Amino acid sequence: MIWNDILTESQLNDPQIEKIFKKTEEYASENNIKGSGLFRNALKFNNLLRMWKRSGSPNDKSSIVNILDQAGLSDEQITQVSASAKIKLGRESVDDKIEKGTKVTTDDGETYTWLGAQWKNDKTGRIASKKITQQLNQLAKQQKTQDTNTDTDSNQQSTSKQTGVNIDLNKLAAAIKKKGLSNEVKQYLLQSLKER
Repeated sequence: MIWNDILTESQLNDPQIEKIFKKTEEYASENNIKGSGLFRNALKFNNLLRMWKRSGSPNDKSSIVNILDQAGLSDEQITQVSASAKIKLGRESVDDKIEKGTKVTTDDGETYTWLGAQWKNDKTGRIASKKITQQLNQLAKQQKTQDTNTDTDSNQQSTSKQTGVNIDLNKLAAAIKKKGLSNEVKQYLLQSLKER
């Protein structure tokens, strides 16, 4: 029973998804935001709906966040749209974004690649069904969690060796992201690398 409650908390129904897409179009219009690259008009309701349908009409929050990200919204903008729609996508949904190009292998040995809004079977070239998409999303999140745990241990060891200070880099990165300072930190780091 508890598992069902957890699953439904992370799921959205079709009217909620449509509301998020409508609020996205309104937000983009009000703030004069255009999609990026080939997705100049991606922030229009019909185009977001089309992207959602092409990705198998997923109802999990992290897939909706991935679609909005693919359309050109930043994490901060997604959070603002979420607040405007009064539908909590949650910070964890933004953090659970699957990186484009992520590869996941299923139990039956099939390998899929995340294209940014949908999974493609590497062998057949076909787009994954809605059911398989949800399974792949879960596998990708588990894989990301395992990778993060491995990286945390090695990052903590290397940081303490280099500086003599024990810093949890994942907590630091999460704090920077939470404060909305990701771009500023990236610019600072790029600038400091150029000066070397």
